[in-house]
Amino acid sequence: MIILIILLSIFSSSKMVVDVLSFREPIEPENVVRNYDMKGPIIVFENYVQITPNGIGKSSIMNGKYKVDLPSFELQLKLNIVCKEKCGGGMGVWLTEEKLKEGDLFGAYNIYKGIGIFINFEDIDIPMISVLKNDGVDILKYKPEMYYQCSVANIQKDKDGAVLRIKYLVNEKKLIIEIMVNHINMDCITIEDIDIPPFYLGISATNGGSSSTSYRVQSLHYYEVGNKERKEVHLNNVLENEQISDTPETKAEKASNRIKERKQNNINKEKQRENERIENLQKLEEANKRLNENDHLIEENKKEETQNIKVTKSLNEEENEMKEQITIEEDKKQEEINDQQIIEEQKKQEEIVQNQEQIKELKRIRIQDGLYKIYKAIAPMKNALDKVAQVKKDGELLKLFDGIVVDENNKAKNQLKEILDQIELGKVSNNVFGVRSDLVQVKVLFSGIQQSSWTIVWIVLLISLLLAAYFAFKLSMVKKINHYD
Repeated sequence: MIILIILLSIFSSSKMVVDVLSFREPIEPENVVRNYDMKGPIIVFENYVQITPNGIGKSSIMNGKYKVDLPSFELQLKLNIVCKEKCGGGMGVWLTEEKLKEGDLFGAYNIYKGIGIFINFEDIDIPMISVLKNDGVDILKYKPEMYYQCSVANIQKDKDGAVLRIKYLVNEKKLIIEIMVNHINMDCITIEDIDIPPFYLGISATNGGSSSTSYRVQSLHYYEVGNKERKEVHLNNVLENEQISDTPETKAEKASNRIKERKQNNINKEKQRENERIENLQKLEEANKRLNENDHLIEENKKEETQNIKVTKSLNEEENEMKEQITIEEDKKQEEINDQQIIEEQKKQEEIVQNQEQIKELKRIRIQDGLYKIYKAIAPMKNALDKVAQVKKDGELLKLFDGIVVDENNKAKNQLKEILDQIELGKVSNNVFGVRSDLVQVKVLFSGIQQSSWTIVWIVLLISLLLAAYFAFKLSMVKKINHYD
């Protein structure tokens, strides 16, 4: 009897373990967090547990806190794999002697003892389900003891969620893997002659090189598999401090109490929701009042803002008018200043022109004076030449000059001396030197005024001819006189 009670106690405790590890919609997040050890960015929602979020290289693992010890069982997981174009990474369901550690094999360590069931998307076109039994070797370096595969297309396109069934029959030592996609059930892998000792349930996932793949578990629960029937074991709440070794009577009583407590909790929650609804309605009414008040304030602010805009516009217009008036006055002042400057400049130009005319007039007067001096200087020479020309009209004198006759009585000689004495050669010579200096002054004066260049040329030529004639005449007279002497 005692042995039977112990066996029943052990069996009952196993059912309690699988119960606390099970969850389905609506999920109570606190129960999942209480009964699983989680590592990585796992988020528990009311309708699913998100193992990995979006993002390249995101990995997570979750281990059941209690070891499962059922002879025969069926484990069902409803999975939802979300990705945009091509999924990456993969997901693993583990039945191992020890709890999972973090690693590179779908988020878990690649050295383990037990069985791993994997759904692989990385670097393949069609997803594959693989089963690997390992006894503690590094399966990334060594070939595992048992390795089985099957392909499962479109598992990521099942919007309602694909169902993975893991069934173990202890009497037949048979492990059966089935998958249901789009409500179509498929036999995937069957492994015979395999032992599954008590194990820790683990779930892991990684999205590998894809930034848009998210692995989700919508439900997880066990079925006890008997010889003729399958009985669902589903109890939702087990307190963390409950003893696993309770008797069936104690467990039934506690289960009944939990049901009553759950009903009472539901009633309390319903009342609380009603109170919250009433409070929310009151808050909504208050919010509407505040909204109306805010609308009124907004309307007043708009009116005030409109008035301010009008005032500002009026002030801006007045300011612009004042600026325009100031600009016009400044332009007028500037125009007056410019006109005054132009008038002053014109006066200066007129004064300059007048001064230039005066200077020219003075230069003309000085030129006239210089020319008059030149004329006075050469007048005696002109008179002498006129007398010589008059004397040369005398025939005898012409003959004397030509050397035809000889002046025996010195009549012609005396007559010539008389003429030469009247010429006053010394005075003429002094006058010639004066004419030379006067010519220099006249030349300077001519260069300072605008006169025809031909006028200057003719004056210079005339004076040069007169000087040449004078010196030629003087030389010839001297020669003649010397000849007669």
